[in-house]
Amino acid sequence: MRPVQGPAIAAQSQRCLRVLDVSQPRADRSPDVLTEVRFDEKSKHRVCTRLVSHFHHRDVSGLAVQVCQTSPDGRWVNAARAVSFTSFRDLVVGQWVFPRVRRGGLNCFFQPIVRKTAAGGLALHGHECLSRCRLAHDCTLNAQDLFRLAWSDSLRQELHAAAFWSCLRATSRIAHDQRLYINVDPAFLPGGSDFWNRVNNLLDENRFSAHRIVIEIVESSSQRDLAGLRRFVHEARGLGMKIAIDDFGTQRDPFQLFHSIRPDLIKLEPDLVRSCGNDPWRRRTCEHLISLASDLGVDCVVEGIEDDLDLAWCLEQPARLMQGYRFGRPAAEPVSAAALAEFGFRRPHFARGTPALTQLAPALPILVPVHGF
Repeated sequence: MRPVQGPAIAAQSQRCLRVLDVSQPRADRSPDVLTEVRFDEKSKHRVCTRLVSHFHHRDVSGLAVQVCQTSPDGRWVNAARAVSFTSFRDLVVGQWVFPRVRRGGLNCFFQPIVRKTAAGGLALHGHECLSRCRLAHDCTLNAQDLFRLAWSDSLRQELHAAAFWSCLRATSRIAHDQRLYINVDPAFLPGGSDFWNRVNNLLDENRFSAHRIVIEIVESSSQRDLAGLRRFVHEARGLGMKIAIDDFGTQRDPFQLFHSIRPDLIKLEPDLVRSCGNDPWRRRTCEHLISLASDLGVDCVVEGIEDDLDLAWCLEQPARLMQGYRFGRPAAEPVSAAALAEFGFRRPHFARGTPALTQLAPALPILVPVHGF
């Protein structure tokens, strides 16, 4: 079939980014089109970064990327030469994303964490510090996006270090009666006396006590070095920091991690909490994990508190700390206790019990799969 041509068609055409499977070329057919996404100059950064992120879990050695001009009926007008997906990824990550990271382009967002008071009320406990990187007006990458794009160990190490120091600098914006929670994968931070001296000096400059920092241990590395992890935890505790296990229940053998570092806190996986109202197995699992932590003197942060239904269930548990959209989404500025009290601390108006939790509608993907991909 000849390519569609003509000024009328070309004037209405759109640009399309296609991912091709060229791993098994055959003379009698074109490569399989795995994904195609329409884009324009304004949406270019968002589409390209999402595309790389979408294929982060695949072997991309047999994939290629092609830019096409398509007519409104889907037929192609012009097609550029396909380039390997590896080259495309290197362009997006190496020339768009990480130059921003290296120039200090990471921004900190803050999500509030609340605690139960002795009087039965709620109070602002602190904030979790979350990294963001703005590439364009319509493209802001969150931490999950960034770590998907950091496809090599060297890039992940660079990103972890940049995010860690960015969060520490953000202590200057936190009220001195609040705690700051920082996500850390010790596999990608050096530790040692020089590293912790730099940490201590930065905290002194911001007049922020290390006792009010909680290190959330995450696992984004492929292997777990328990000896190195215990050494990092020991050094952090030497400065007075608290240790938490983030998203408890999703790690490989979470109880090995639990017994090895003896955390001060655990944070329950949000998806586990959001599903417990409709799933008695998950509900009983959450309740037993909270009870176990309470018996051992370990604080438990229940994440995923989305609405009054979630809050009603959590208020009946011995867990002292809560986090979720019910109290605020991540924001560019920390929330004050007075502002949060206006809407976040009201108790559910219905009788306390264990109602079924509502399910959040999943976000629509920007990629259009074809051929069943």
